Amino acid sequence: MGFGIDQLYRRGEIIYKNRKFNFEDFDIGSNEILEAFSQRSICLVIDDKSIESTIAIISLLLSENHIILIDSLIASKQIADLIKKFKCDFIIGSDKTFNKLKINKNIHHSYFAIHKCRNSFKKIVSDNIPLLLLGTSGSSGVSKFVGITHENLFENCKSICKYLKNDQKTVSINNLPCSYSYGLSVLNTTLYKGGKYIISEDNSILRRGFWDDAQKYEITDFSGVPTTYKSLLKFDCMNFFPKSLKRLTQAGGRLEYQIQQELLEYSLKMNFEFFIMYGQTEATARLTFLNLTREPHKIGSVGRVIPGVKLVENKGLEDKESRNLTFKGKNISLGYFSNFDDINQTKDSFGGILKTGDIGYIDNDGCITITGRESRFAKIDGHRIALDDLERKLSKESDNLAIVSNDQFLFVVLPNSVIPFQKRISKFISQNSTIHISKIKVLDLEIPLTNNGKISYSKLLNDIEKTIK
Repeated sequence: MGFGIDQLYRRGEIIYKNRKFNFEDFDIGSNEILEAFSQRSICLVIDDKSIESTIAIISLLLSENHIILIDSLIASKQIADLIKKFKCDFIIGSDKTFNKLKINKNIHHSYFAIHKCRNSFKKIVSDNIPLLLLGTSGSSGVSKFVGITHENLFENCKSICKYLKNDQKTVSINNLPCSYSYGLSVLNTTLYKGGKYIISEDNSILRRGFWDDAQKYEITDFSGVPTTYKSLLKFDCMNFFPKSLKRLTQAGGRLEYQIQQELLEYSLKMNFEFFIMYGQTEATARLTFLNLTREPHKIGSVGRVIPGVKLVENKGLEDKESRNLTFKGKNISLGYFSNFDDINQTKDSFGGILKTGDIGYIDNDGCITITGRESRFAKIDGHRIALDDLERKLSKESDNLAIVSNDQFLFVVLPNSVIPFQKRISKFISQNSTIHISKIKVLDLEIPLTNNGKISYSKLLNDIEKTIK
């Protein structure tokens, strides 16, 4: 058994349509895999937030196979390329996804569908550590796979549980995909503490069936990314939460000040806790946390470093308070994996230290405020501009905007905005920065998002350059 991995799943249970699934089911699933596979294999798992794909993930972890975990929404575009690059032996998922993608089941399993690839490659070094590969898309929009060990999963799970203080009464739900490190951490932290993880067939927050299940099973914990909470407020869904709710958690990118304020006020009114968290897939999931309900004066911060992780001291930028945020801990993954050879000759590229690429400062209470990304700085007419910091300042004017630059102009994208408002924004930026108003272009365009709901700045800049040609 891998590094403590069985401990994550021994106590909790998954509930789907009133049926309970626990370690006995996960163990059966693992043993059937061991019987079907002659040796450790590379398995491409298509996650559709179903009971089948969820049990498949756990069973494959327990059986110590290599897992490449992808979201069903983008599977059709990725499968052929991933099989070729990683020499995948098996494709695993639900019957529904297999039917949709026209993949045939050619190996029997009690809980999920398995397809053995035509050319099953048997070249893995038997004593290689089992890996979980999760995709990550940064501000560049380029997808990379991060190599996560069982130890990374276990250590990060323990750290998260220490500050969330969840227990056997914790009940969470599957609105986030497990192919996303944040979603997988919700599953793991719930089951590790003996809680219940609810699989709703209607797993979208915009479906009535999802909220029926949230009420029926009396969820205590709900987790979301910025777009999740924007949608909840936009469609007036906050009142759908059951009275049993104890915690809201948010990660997956910066949440606008205005929305944080609204959720904070709602948490105080309804007597539940609201956590702001910061992390990266490269760190398995979480790196910092802030209980905003208890420290409302810290709004805008991402909080303190999680237990078991340290912030590495490093040199700052021109501003002596700012620094490149670098973390050290057992949750830090091995690095990036792009093909079969990377798995077969596993190396620890990070060495337990992650240079996040984020710039920030720490206050006297140990709380971190992120001011931008290293790659999100522009230089116009010799002046250095932190684009994320500028976005944050403008978020009080609009909760739907994005800023990019080609180092000649500053482009502010405001979907469905009117000309007077655009002029006001240009004037505000000019008056509060070193940028001349002639270098500011305010545009009415749609803001493209990545699969994880983050702004795809690379695509946005590309769209703008096509528009202004």
